[in-house]
Amino acid sequence: MKFALIFAWKATWPVRSMARVLDVSKSGYYAWLRRPETEREASDGRLAVAVADAHAESRGTYGSPRVHAELRARGTRVSRKRSIRVMRAQGLRGRIVRKWTKTTEADPKAVPAPNLLDRDFTALKANERWVGDVTYLRTPAGWCIWQQ
Repeated sequence: MKFALIFAWKATWPVRSMARVLDVSKSGYYAWLRRPETEREASDGRLAVAVADAHAESRGTYGSPRVHAELRARGTRVSRKRSIRVMRAQGLRGRIVRKWTKTTEADPKAVPAPNLLDRDFTALKANERWVGDVTYLRTPAGWCIWQQ
């Protein structure tokens, strides 16, 4: 893992400095570069392609349980935890598709409140007219309520 960090940042920082900071030898880094790919790494590479394909076919909606089931259906023998690890390494996540539910139903017999102000919000004395505005904004963190 430390060698991979050095490899990722070698264009920005000297290898010798990063090796010293990460407490590894410079010669160990270069030996790591020349080392052939292991069978496990090659297998993970092939599995990563299959996982990305199954995820893309679902238009990005499948999470790890469904991707794992899809791989098994295609004849790929893989454990659930390994498919999760490969998905995480690629940054793949399932998208939750929630069904839209109607939360408010208007009463057909209800009479709307009369518009007493007719957009004239000026008041001649205190406590004569009370008005308010609440704006709801949908953000990634949830609903943001802005009040004036």
